[in-house]
Amino acid sequence: MPSEGRCRECNAWLDSRPRGRMKLYCGSTCRSNASKRRKREDMERERRRQRAMESGSDSEPAGEDRVSPGISLADLLAPFADPDLTQAGRLLHVPPHVAATALGRLPADLCSARLGAAPPMSWLVALATDVDGLLTGAVVFGREYVRFDGVQVGRAAARELAARIGAAFPAADDQPGALESAVAEAWSSWTAREPVWTGVGTDLLAGPLPADAEVAGLWFD
Repeated sequence: MPSEGRCRECNAWLDSRPRGRMKLYCGSTCRSNASKRRKREDMERERRRQRAMESGSDSEPAGEDRVSPGISLADLLAPFADPDLTQAGRLLHVPPHVAATALGRLPADLCSARLGAAPPMSWLVALATDVDGLLTGAVVFGREYVRFDGVQVGRAAARELAARIGAAFPAADDQPGALESAVAEAWSSWTAREPVWTGVGTDLLAGPLPADAEVAGLWFD
């Protein structure tokens, strides 16, 4: 992994940084190579997602998706690293059966606890299974810890996703409602790098998504 001050593609030292933004690559060649690599990773992630959807979350993963008991959390979740935020440990498109395996490495009370306004991680994994969704989150490098903080679904399931969260975790005297606290986003495809729409969780119940939105998600800061 490149260290700070080095090109993310070739690991060469960067000689300068543009004002107001971090310089990531040493030149146009590395920038182009990185873009091509991300596209390949996106295609592989999409193929993996399709396999997960077709096989069903309750079935045992086959082939390269079979989980070794001795594998670390970081290695287990490495195929789902966000290519733009790898160093931060962000995760995208984690199938529910992989997320459930990861939660099996954590204390049960942590998996069933609410972290802020977010639903418990174990509940989010079960919800993703029910709505044919995939999970987002973050892994902590150097520790056996992961947090799953969101669910992404196809456009047709967006309203159900919001309704289920809103019904299960309404506002209470000492805690805001989960849906009101969630960030809502929509993307043009599973491989899109930027959302086409952003709102709050309740917006998914208030009206239709933009016409070009094919994927929607809710996540908790």
